[in-house]
Amino acid sequence: MTGTTFSWTIPGLAEIQSRLDIKILGGMKNDRPLLADLFVLHNLTNLGQLNKTEFYTQLAKSSVLVGVGKPKISPSPWDALCMGVPVGPPRQI
Repeated sequence: MTGTTFSWTIPGLAEIQSRLDIKILGGMKNDRPLLADLFVLHNLTNLGQLNKTEFYTQLAKSSVLVGVGKPKISPSPWDALCMGVPVGPPRQI
């Protein structure tokens, strides 16, 4: 995936989803067809780009926020912690 380097791979997230019997959700723009196809191929759910209210609603219902490293500096981990949602920081990329 040229130009798209995430801390976690799509197959890796799919394996975590399968092994732990959980649902992995993403909230990404649908502007990268290859990325969207990979989400579908690996049975992951992309909610699309969420507005602030939609994002906070999903975050509040989450069991954990997994950082992917995009953007490198993001308020999302802080938001999650303020809601009592644990954060899994991105792996080194």
